[in-house]
Amino acid sequence: MESPIRVVLAEDHEDLRNTLRVMIEDEPDLTPVADTPILEEAVALCRRHAADVLVLDLELQGTLTLKRLPQLRAQLPDVRLVIFSGHAQPGIVQHALDAGASAYVSKSGDCEELVFAIRQSMRADSAPRLP
Repeated sequence: MESPIRVVLAEDHEDLRNTLRVMIEDEPDLTPVADTPILEEAVALCRRHAADVLVLDLELQGTLTLKRLPQLRAQLPDVRLVIFSGHAQPGIVQHALDAGASAYVSKSGDCEELVFAIRQSMRADSAPRLP
């Protein structure tokens, strides 16, 4: 059996972060290794826990993470970035994907979409792209 996909959650709404953690814990092939509401802490947690995937909200405590995606890609070259956001405008989605996100999931969708996106991001053809 393969090792579970190690996931760090970066979400500033505590209730949602807790719900996501429980949802991921229920998946046999996924393991939530850490969570935080702070972007800089997410980077450190990804390194500390050898994360495979960072699930990232586009707004963390007033910080627009969209502008930081190229920097995150450089800081975490082996970590897949899965955006989980309330912003679903096509231009924002495309910008995030062009900036190095492996997947983009709307918060208005089904939670299973996030689980699917995490798994899909680990496929060889979904490898992180440097801008």
